[in-house]
Amino acid sequence: MKCDHSKKHFVVHNAKGHIQQKVVNFIMNLRTTSHPFYLSRHGQSEYNDLGRIGGDSGLTNHGVNYARKLAEFVDKKIVKDEKGADVPARLWTSTMRRTKETAQFIQQNKIIVKGDADQYEWVQMRPKAWHHLDELYAGACDGMTYEEIEETYPEEWERRNVDKLAYRYPRGESYLDVIARLEPIIIEMERHQEPLLIIGHQAVLRIIYAFYIGKSRAEAPYLSIPLNTVIELVPGPVTCKEQVNLPLIASLLFSNFTLFVAICSLQPC
Repeated sequence: MKCDHSKKHFVVHNAKGHIQQKVVNFIMNLRTTSHPFYLSRHGQSEYNDLGRIGGDSGLTNHGVNYARKLAEFVDKKIVKDEKGADVPARLWTSTMRRTKETAQFIQQNKIIVKGDADQYEWVQMRPKAWHHLDELYAGACDGMTYEEIEETYPEEWERRNVDKLAYRYPRGESYLDVIARLEPIIIEMERHQEPLLIIGHQAVLRIIYAFYIGKSRAEAPYLSIPLNTVIELVPGPVTCKEQVNLPLIASLLFSNFTLFVAICSLQPC
């Protein structure tokens, strides 16, 4: 395979086999210019507050507060450059209620973008919902607390503790299943050139984060993706720059320690 991304010219010869064709497809969708990705979990959900996994619950008041601050962060950081000029940007969510509610205050303004030969109208942060970004499905354990799972399904609980990566919930998914369904998402992320905000779920964002910072898939299920946090990634040829932003915490100025602890509590997946 011979590639010239600057001229969008590719020569492919004798690429046979499933894996080989996947590699060709991935390379052809790569871009030589870097652009940032922003990863954020949804705001605190009702199930987060109750310690339950899965489900399709809405946001708590803390979650709504985060959604408002996230919209402010988008206006200041993602859709504007350092000089205050408009930057075309994208917004992806899962199909689940809590991610859509987290995106509800983000504005979709129309701007004019100048292309190489002409100009066109662009809708800022137009939300696109992907089933691929839905949370790891817990099957028979969906909606339960971890204490209830340990008590009701002790053998399943032990199996999960032994191999969290490969463990599949009864009639549910494993991290390996999530990795498989995220493949088209990674290709789409590489294909586009605009800054992208993904509002997703812990298990899904763990996989995407691990891919870009060079962690192994075995490490991915144990990576920390906190609530109320925006992780900015800028992939480069060798390394990936990372910056952690706390839109909600910055606004609180740590004035109420009890509230701070509540909104930063992590619900493992």
